Amino acid sequence: MKKILLSLSLLSSFTFGDVIINPPFVRAKGMAEAFTSIGGDGSAIYYNPATLVNLGLEKDMGFFSFSIGNRDYIDAKEGGIKEGSKAVFFGLGASRKTIGFSLAFYSLSEITYMCNANAQYSYCKQYTSVFQIGAGFELFSIERTGTALSIGLSGFSLVSRYDEYYDEDNDGEYELINEEVDLKSNIGGSFGVYVRLFESERLALDMGASYRTKLDVYEETYYGEKKQTFFDMPPALFYGVSAKILLPFAYLIVSYDEHETYYSEMDYKILGDSKRKSLGLEIAFERFAIRGGMFKEDFENTLLDSKGYTFGFSIRISKFIFSGAWEFRKTDLGEDSFNTTSYYGSLDLQF
Repeated sequence: MKKILLSLSLLSSFTFGDVIINPPFVRAKGMAEAFTSIGGDGSAIYYNPATLVNLGLEKDMGFFSFSIGNRDYIDAKEGGIKEGSKAVFFGLGASRKTIGFSLAFYSLSEITYMCNANAQYSYCKQYTSVFQIGAGFELFSIERTGTALSIGLSGFSLVSRYDEYYDEDNDGEYELINEEVDLKSNIGGSFGVYVRLFESERLALDMGASYRTKLDVYEETYYGEKKQTFFDMPPALFYGVSAKILLPFAYLIVSYDEHETYYSEMDYKILGDSKRKSLGLEIAFERFAIRGGMFKEDFENTLLDSKGYTFGFSIRISKFIFSGAWEFRKTDLGEDSFNTTSYYGSLDLQF
């Protein structure tokens, strides 16, 4: 029974959607991550580097961002849901009408899975962060219709380590046998496109798409070869549309995204590919904004699927923006289901 429960909890650690690709971008989280055609802050470098160019921006803008998140996850050692998976984000960048750039460092999550070195009697807990740099460039614009096109590029590398736990007697008592072991990674990249289809005084229609390459994570032997397979950064495709509407006293954004994550291309094959569909909404006043969204994510060839909804807000005081977001997720695993919640907060400085 203990082995069954352990196997279930290990598998369930992957049922929370994009656990390893779950950075704490607060504004995007509040909109259920329907953000591929939005831009305007540090989240752009992750979802679509082309939106680092804030099309239609009236003035140059620089920004500094700091975010922190607290998320639920399943811990194989405890066999249940635990709170306290921390994540942070630091971002620095600038946006002009025709060019934008950003530097970012963000943590992803704690990933729990069976180590393939010691088979079923061990599990690894992997900690992963990303360093990313990117830029966006406007290629052309048509003043008469407001049509514009920009592209973006980014490069990134992972900072990753793991702890390994082992149950020598197979009695459910796990001991830490390897702690804070550093892992290697190669260099990955992403490419994005951002199109403003139409712009008037009251309405703007946008489309965006980006592709992120796979990034391998591994531990080297003394001979420079892979010693063990770990959880990689899987490739992904993002695409979405949005409408930005100027109301009499507020600014309304409605966005829809689909994210495809190709887990099947990872070296550690435990999940099928996933597709996430998200619908987001933002209403922004001069000093205050509220957000909401809903999402659904399905994994191919498995019983796993999840859905949920989000809420967020921002308050502007001078050049500072204080933001918060909350996410509720229900994950189904066959006849069982798990409910988790996540909280995010951020401080942004725009200058």
